[in-house]
Amino acid sequence: LGFVYEGTLRQRWVNQGAAVDTNFYGLLATDWQTRRPERNDEAGGGMGAPPVAVIAKEVAPRSKPSNYPEPFASMMAGREKRALGDVFGLKHFGVNLTRLAAQAVSALRHAHTQQDEFIFVLQGQPTLQTDEGSTPLGPGWCAGFRAATGNGHRLLNQTSEEVVYLEVGDRTAGDSVTYPNDDLQARTIDGRWQFAHKDGTPYD
Repeated sequence: LGFVYEGTLRQRWVNQGAAVDTNFYGLLATDWQTRRPERNDEAGGGMGAPPVAVIAKEVAPRSKPSNYPEPFASMMAGREKRALGDVFGLKHFGVNLTRLAAQAVSALRHAHTQQDEFIFVLQGQPTLQTDEGSTPLGPGWCAGFRAATGNGHRLLNQTSEEVVYLEVGDRTAGDSVTYPNDDLQARTIDGRWQFAHKDGTPYD
């Protein structure tokens, strides 16, 4: 998995007088999530196990760039997330490899009630916005955001260069989110985000 070339390798050897065949399937990491059932059917299995390892940058980006309703979803242009944790079937926390193009933002400034978050900068010079103001970051810098503090946060790429970082968040049920600078609130219902205006009116 994470192969440069996709293909099938068959090996045959004799073990104590019996012929043994083994098939190896080299599937590109970018195709793993969409073609895993197909490949496992070919191998004679069910859904099968997740990969042992992948090349992170080859994991396919999320097909839906943002869960926000409009007009906020369009504000996320230039942000690309690769859900690394989902590739391995992680249930208790998520890991994203996130890329911000020049002048893009990570999210609306927000704060979770139940879920902790953590970011680690790999490339570029993002600016972290919190209640404390703006904090410049660079490669090797990290920041954590405890749940229930009410301290809204986000990253901005105010440079002409790309920013790449890892973001980690737990998946505690019953989470809700406040957005101090926008007419928006969110909560999870049956594992899905539901968005509303601050007066409680749902977004269409």
